[in-house]
Amino acid sequence: MSIPNRKRTAAGAQVILLLMMVAVVLPLALMTGVTDRGAAEAATEVTPEAVSAESTAESVDCAPASLAALQAGYQARLDDFAAAIEADTDTALGALYDVGTAYREIALACGYLPADFGQLTAGTDVPRILAALENLNADPMRGQSLYNGVEPSAGGVVGCSGCHQNAEVAPLTEGTWTRWDEQRRPLAQFADYSFEHYMIESIVLPQAYIAPGYEPNMPPIYGDQLSYQDLADLIAYLAGQDQLLE
Repeated sequence: MSIPNRKRTAAGAQVILLLMMVAVVLPLALMTGVTDRGAAEAATEVTPEAVSAESTAESVDCAPASLAALQAGYQARLDDFAAAIEADTDTALGALYDVGTAYREIALACGYLPADFGQLTAGTDVPRILAALENLNADPMRGQSLYNGVEPSAGGVVGCSGCHQNAEVAPLTEGTWTRWDEQRRPLAQFADYSFEHYMIESIVLPQAYIAPGYEPNMPPIYGDQLSYQDLADLIAYLAGQDQLLE
């Protein structure tokens, strides 16, 4: 399976422009952020918890005006950075790091793909992953090596074959595409799915669907262990598993 390169979306271009604005505004804000409030008060306001990116990416509105408002909100949390860094260096730097992480998540959520995005861990946002994989060329041979634990993924060796070579433990590797085509695709819940969509969800959100006759034993850890490129290669390998079912 080969996933063709495509141009970045208009939303991605808008995000690039916004981030360029951030690159100009952020240093100025950091240099002029001291206010009349005391350093201790500033340090308590600029906290890593206050700027966590966990809740930003899934619900972000990618309209330019909304992005600008969201960016301004994060920037406001660093307005007292100069005072905070004097009072509590670790806390202030933690806040700076988390704001940067939030910016990155927002950009990715809105369609921006950096040059090295294939090496980033994929996470569990299935629509985002599906869109990102359209911009990668998949290598089924590398996917086979990842699957069999011969080559490490971004997060280490995954060794999928350890479970999927025993039909009593998990569905067999052989016939993966055939089972999708003949058994899963006809189900109403997969009416709008492609094979790629089904496999991404099965890997990063394994509890979303449990194959009949099996227990939910697959750990939900692979969104943090597999890069976008890892997923593309694994799925390309599995797409070739079109053996006849017994």
